[in-house]
Amino acid sequence: MDLRPVHSLAVVGLLLCAAWVYAPLSQAPLVYQDAVPSVVTWAWPGRGLAAWTLLLTSTQSAAHLGNVALHLVNGALLWGLASAVVPPLAAVLSVGVFLLHPLNAESVAYVTARADVLVTLWTLVAVVMAVQWADRRGWWRLVLVGMAMVLAGLSKEIGVIALPLVALTLMTYR
Repeated sequence: MDLRPVHSLAVVGLLLCAAWVYAPLSQAPLVYQDAVPSVVTWAWPGRGLAAWTLLLTSTQSAAHLGNVALHLVNGALLWGLASAVVPPLAAVLSVGVFLLHPLNAESVAYVTARADVLVTLWTLVAVVMAVQWADRRGWWRLVLVGMAMVLAGLSKEIGVIALPLVALTLMTYR
């Protein structure tokens, strides 16, 4: 009996649950940590991409909801990665912990923590594309891996970790 649709529905439920949990952020005010930069300084590694995306959001509600949307996309990417490398139940549980664990609340709730959700996004994209490249090859997947690693480094300084994570994943993947 194939339970993959059941696991996929569970992940959709987790994504909806996370959206419901973080929905009150649409009414949340900016706090003292949420100083939105007025100038974008581009450097690699650096936070230029995160600062630029904050400048694109014109209201505090849009800024908060942008972080929530990125967090949900990260959860979906984690599902894609985890379902390829671990048993389905473990993948569902890992997505649930990632989406709903209170340790993630700061990265989603603070507007200036956009750098955290962005670096997670681009690192996950790099690793997912590397796993897909290992399965199916295709030079364009490697190009996307490289682009995602550059964008991870432009999102936050710790984004340089994407390169060793991709390498380690490729060395240990099946």
